Amino acid sequence: MQFLAHTRVAVLALALAVPAGAMAAAEPRQMGQAEVNETLRNDPQIYNGLYLAATVAEIVRRCESLAGPGRLARTTYFLGLYNQARRLGFTRAQIEGFVEDEDERERLSTRVRAYVESKGARMDDPASICALGRAEMAAGTPVGRRLSER
Repeated sequence: MQFLAHTRVAVLALALAVPAGAMAAAEPRQMGQAEVNETLRNDPQIYNGLYLAATVAEIVRRCESLAGPGRLARTTYFLGLYNQARRLGFTRAQIEGFVEDEDERERLSTRVRAYVESKGARMDDPASICALGRAEMAAGTPVGRRLSER
């Protein structure tokens, strides 16, 4: 999924660009990656943020006439999610582990597909995906506010 590639790049770029200790973070949590993943998945701000970004990315990937936010807006958005995870006490490595986990990627992808299909669009039908994106834009939904015509 294109979104996941962008997320991984954003997280890794932040890990390299932001000096250690530059962001407020709680005391690092000592837990296994499975517990980290469950905690981040169950944090509404983080997971709903990833879900929103993944939904926008999937619409843009499948509809050539719609565009998503630009690079700076995406980076800023992911920085906010990253900072939230850091405030919860997770390390860069733990956050990267969550973003790179194949099961988490599949779980998010399944949720996006279910949403698209619940709106009457089909993943294999670009016209229906474009119609969904335009309906989201017209309704001013969180997804629609992040889409624009190319």
